[in-house]
Amino acid sequence: MTYDLDSALAVSIDRDPAGLDKEPGWTRHPRREHTWIAPGDVEVDVIPIGEVGKPSAGVTWPESGFQMTLTGLHIAFAQATTMPIAAGLAARVAPPEVVALLKMVSYLDRPHERERDLQDIAWILTDFIADTDDRRFEDDILDRGLDFDRVSPYLLGRRLASLVSARERNIVHRFIQLVKREGDPAATQARMLVNAPPSWHRDPEELLSRIGAFERGFGATTRA
Repeated sequence: MTYDLDSALAVSIDRDPAGLDKEPGWTRHPRREHTWIAPGDVEVDVIPIGEVGKPSAGVTWPESGFQMTLTGLHIAFAQATTMPIAAGLAARVAPPEVVALLKMVSYLDRPHERERDLQDIAWILTDFIADTDDRRFEDDILDRGLDFDRVSPYLLGRRLASLVSARERNIVHRFIQLVKREGDPAATQARMLVNAPPSWHRDPEELLSRIGAFERGFGATTRA
């Protein structure tokens, strides 16, 4: 469950807010330039990322000087799937593997403030594929001898590896190493355990096993 929405727009910062300020019921947050209050008091972070297909390193908001990384958002646009929201309304939504990448980017940008990202990543590791998904029983998976609970993070890693460039690959490796390192000043491993699914809550071996499976899958495929 989430109580806010993140929306990425293919417009430059000098075109922001691209007419959103003229929509009935939309008001800009008084303290955060990137956040809007939509009808129904829903908070929406609206990020102008520039031209799709030309990834930018980040955006600097003109009034506050606040800097945000945009790494991975071009992949979100490229891989987005259209989902129906209501009658006559659909939205393009990033798939789980891209959400996991964006959560890693966000966490590494501000690790002491982004504990929720660790929770989301933990759940994606667990639920990337359903228990009954046929991919769990493919010959390649069976040949690797993966335990049932390690198949989902392995396939998540394999899928993500097929999408990223060298820049994003480095970010994923940095995140993996932070989770594995007990002496991390941000206590990434401990905080991820606290927010993990109940089935492996507070068990470092369960976390490290799943991260290991994810890392194994991430190393199994390289981008052409």
